[in-house]
Amino acid sequence: SPWADTDAWGGGSTRVEIFDRSNPLAPRSPWFARFDGHLVASRRIGTRLVLVIRNAIDLPGIVRAPSSDAQRGANRRLFDATSTLAMLPRVAIGYGNLLPLVEPGAVLLPPPGAQEQRAQYVSVVSIALDTPRIESALALVGPVEAVYASSQNLYLASARFASGNIGLPGFRDPALAIT
Repeated sequence: SPWADTDAWGGGSTRVEIFDRSNPLAPRSPWFARFDGHLVASRRIGTRLVLVIRNAIDLPGIVRAPSSDAQRGANRRLFDATSTLAMLPRVAIGYGNLLPLVEPGAVLLPPPGAQEQRAQYVSVVSIALDTPRIESALALVGPVEAVYASSQNLYLASARFASGNIGLPGFRDPALAIT
């Protein structure tokens, strides 16, 4: 799937604009923001808008899907030489400059399971709609493919693929998707 490719999630931008329709003949926009990344899902829960945005870290020279230890080592050296702030998701409120959306301590690093880690992250942003502002934000390292929201919780899911040996030389079990 092209969506599994980290490159598919690079370079995107998501714009959110809130409109005041108290006068339906003259709606006005009191607040807008631009976020790094592609919108995966949005949910309105009461007076909050929750966004799930996916993006790939874009560093010159990065190998998106390293296939050798040498490429993985080169990527590691590139990450080690790059400041954490340069890799964080960013936001611009109104016509302001792009600033980090989260602090480094608000980035979660879940265990990758059987999946090789990729240079991408998912931002979860809560926007207050009654007094437009970013209420909270966090980022997770890794992908997300599915989102479910209840009135109290937000669930993010991603697939992990595993295959096994069925005992015949040259044959493997088909890939098994685990969520």
